[in-house]
Amino acid sequence: RVRIDSSGRLLDGYSSAKTNIQSVIDTFGAPQHQLSGTGQFTAHLSINRYTTTPGGAAYFSLTRSNTNTLGGNAQVDAGDRLGQINFQGNDGTNYIGAASIVAEVDQTPGTDDMPGRLIFSTTSNGADAPTERMRISQNGTVSIGNGTAETNVKLLVGGSDHIHNLKVYGSDTTQAPFIALGYDGSAGVLTAGHSGSGSCPLVFRVASAGAENEVARFTTDDKLLINVSSSFAAEVGAHLQIQGNASGRTPAIAL
Repeated sequence: RVRIDSSGRLLDGYSSAKTNIQSVIDTFGAPQHQLSGTGQFTAHLSINRYTTTPGGAAYFSLTRSNTNTLGGNAQVDAGDRLGQINFQGNDGTNYIGAASIVAEVDQTPGTDDMPGRLIFSTTSNGADAPTERMRISQNGTVSIGNGTAETNVKLLVGGSDHIHNLKVYGSDTTQAPFIALGYDGSAGVLTAGHSGSGSCPLVFRVASAGAENEVARFTTDDKLLINVSSSFAAEVGAHLQIQGNASGRTPAIAL
């Protein structure tokens, strides 16, 4: 059932240590504790806690001290990697990384002060190691395809010049309108698009006394409508149409 081999490795479910587990790129070895099985429960690690304390939970901790002495306490530095969870698949010879979640020190730490960041990575088709895709920095900034954090910015999307870097769909992503933010290499781009063959106007709404109301609209026939959601019958060809009387249809400006 369980074996401790001559190297002190704890082997549960298999008699020989696996030595082809990837630690970092092109570095393979044998983890000290190995659990092996062929079923959903034999290859299954469970940590259970029994308590009546509200919020009481089971814990799984990955820790690091900045020393080579076992049991020593030494402050870690900014940029130090504290823990890593690897997801790997066998390529016929070795276990190769497909994805990872990494925790690092994000800025200079101190006594009772440990700023951290989480980095989420996946491996591209044709590659053998994960690449960072998203990180959550110590100030709460979520960076997708960027890897940096900015003061007072909570979401950063970047990494490539594409007009659809950030895209929000309706319920059906194959045949649905969407709105997208991006960069075309020279300018920022806001797009109201459609994933199928349909059309999609761009609407601006603001809230007043708790109620949202449309204030402007770019139509699919290149018109800008302000304070009105459809073209005036008498000015259907005008590209800028502004309704001045909220109770009627009298245009304030029509060009």
